Formats: sequence, structure tokens, C-alpha cells
Amino acid sequence: MEGLFFFGSDGGHTVKITAVEIVEPDEANVGNYYWVLIHTDAGLTGLGETYHGFRGAAKACLRAFGDSLVGGNADDIEGIYQGLFRASSYHGHDGAEFRAMSAIDVALWDLKGQALGVPVYQLLGGACRDCVPVYYSGGLDGLPHERTPIMERAHWLVENGWGAFKKDIFQGMKRRSPTALPSYLSAAEIRTATDELRWVREAVGEQLEICIDCHALWDVPSAVKCAQALEEFNVMFIEEPIGPDNAAAMAKVARATRTPVCTGERLFGRFRFRELLEAHACDVLMPDLAWTGGISETRKIAYMAETYYVPIAPHNYGPVTCAALTHVMAHVPNTRYLEFTADHYQRWNQGPGWNTWIDHPIVASQGALPLPTRPGLGVALSDRVLRHGPRS
Repeated sequence: MEGLFFFGSDGGHTVKITAVEIVEPDEANVGNYYWVLIHTDAGLTGLGETYHGFRGAAKACLRAFGDSLVGGNADDIEGIYQGLFRASSYHGHDGAEFRAMSAIDVALWDLKGQALGVPVYQLLGGACRDCVPVYYSGGLDGLPHERTPIMERAHWLVENGWGAFKKDIFQGMKRRSPTALPSYLSAAEIRTATDELRWVREAVGEQLEICIDCHALWDVPSAVKCAQALEEFNVMFIEEPIGPDNAAAMAKVARATRTPVCTGERLFGRFRFRELLEAHACDVLMPDLAWTGGISETRKIAYMAETYYVPIAPHNYGPVTCAALTHVMAHVPNTRYLEFTADHYQRWNQGPGWNTWIDHPIVASQGALPLPTRPGLGVALSDRVLRHGPRS
């Protein structure tokens, strides 16, 4: 990217970047992903990840940013981040630019940990906990809207150590006709949708925390109705009841209900999260590390949220992102829960699961992830991905 500049050291390189490589999706993995490999003169390679968005734009940003890093000092993580942020701000950086910055930032932290021989969370300042709590995202997915299978699944979740799950109970209400845009829910539709939560409470009582995902589908009146209908179930949060772009509108929803409101999955950078916090528009923040600026920015968002006594429960969609978030959430004090999808990802996408893409499996036990022990992120791309994924 022409005109790119950095804030950091300009000499005495400790670990010099020699090449930046992009691993593209093909039949060996799922098409939403790009991985970035940052190679150095020390023989170390850092790994980052991004996903979703327009693939051509994501690749172009990764290529431009990556080329600009060659010859630079891999130790200057914050300087590189600030340089990318300011250079891309001239034409707007919410989108593919931020996703590329996120992947690069994660790879640089991975390199730093490898070079020093310690896990990333130790570089951040050490751990506040001995494991990271995770909730089962999609815990009731794939079940018919019937009392018996819902209750059986609730018992299964508790018996297998899960303390929380998430479900979009309104997913069947999204479309009434091929041309209808979802925005409104009737009282009858809400009552039908919440039957599933009634069955969960009947089965296991308060042993399971419940999170409800709305995918930013509803207008303010419907979001308020949904949130108020959830009050009797004492849910942990309602996620993205409306779009995240109007903090005042989100605050109106939050003020109208006792149900905690969670948002932030679709926001880029700490400045957008600042608006939510200042408007008191939510009770839980949900940054996505692969979109919002990587490890560097996500921990800043968490620190900022801590000053408002707001917890974080990040969105989590990829294996490398999951590894990076495990380090961040081990470190920050206001961790609530981390979304976890690996064990049922294959069913959703008809493709290979997370642990076929990385060399070290990510496995939740009793509703938690253990702290990583290997240097850096603790994961690398599997031989299978490196053999089959086009690299440039």
C-alpha cells in the first residue's frame, strides 16, 4: 500500500519480517476463511486468521498490508497496528481493512510469543483465571420444536459440564414471504418461540445460563417485546436485538427491559465500542477479534469496558481466533463467557471441523478451555491445510 507508514523502531531489528503469505480457502477447508503466515529471518512463522466479508477485498487488503511489512521489525506490534490503522483511515477502514489488520496483528503476537518462548497471555501481563469459560453456541440447534427433545438436550448439556448455551429461538420467524424483510414479531410468535426456554427451565431449572441471538433482525418495538418476554427466564443476555449502528436506539431497548443486552459482533475498532459504552446501550460487549483489530484492539476494548463494569463475551467463529481469544480472555478481568462452536461446526457447513485445520486440537471440557501452554498462540495450520490451500 503506497504511502504506508509505521510508528515503531526503524533499526536494530530483533526479528525481521521476510515474507507474508496468504493461505486461501479451497475444498480442504471452508470458503469463509483466509489465513496469513508472517515469516521471519529467525525461522519463525506467525499465524493469523480472518473470515467473512467480500473475499476479493479481504485478499487485496491482506496482500497490500503484508507486502508493506516486509523488512520491518516483527517486535513492533503496536507500531505496525497504528501504521495500518492510520494509513487505511484515509479511505475508511471498517470492513476488509480491519479484518486484514486483525489477522496480521494476531500473527505478530504469535511470533512474539514464539520468539520469547511463552504463551501470548503471559505477554499481555499474565492470567486472571486458570481456565476460560465457554458457552455452547447453538446448544439446541437441529432439534424439532417439541418438548421432549428440548428437555433431553438440556439434560445432556448439564450432564456434559456445560453451564451456558446460546440459541436463536426466533429463527423460524425470520421470513413470512420470499420478499419480506424481518423486523417485526407478533406476540403469538414470541410466545411460540419462548416455549423452548420454558421446556429448558422445566428440565434443568437454573443450572443452565441461556443466551438468545437475534442477529440484528428486529426493529426497536419488536426488540423490546422480545427482551421483555425473556425476562421470566432470567437469560444471561439477548444478543443484537437490533442493528449495532445506532447506540441511542440500542440504549432505548436496554432501558426498556431487565434482560441484559449484548452487542458488538459487527463493530470495528474501539472507537465504535466507545459510543455504546458512553450511551449505556448494552450490558455485555461482544467484540469479534478477527474483525475488530486482533489481540491489540480487543484487549483495549476489554480494558475500556472494565471502566464501565461491563463484561465481554466475544463472538468466536474460527480456530485461530478461538486460540487468540483464549489468551485475551485468560488475561482480562472482565471475562464473562467465550462463544464456542467447534464441536458442531461441521454439521452447519457440511465441511471439515475446526480441529482438522490446526495442528493442536481445541477441546472444551466441563464448559471451559484450559490455558494454552505452548509458545505464542499454541496452534499452527495443519499439514492438510498447508498442502491443499492455495498460497500466495
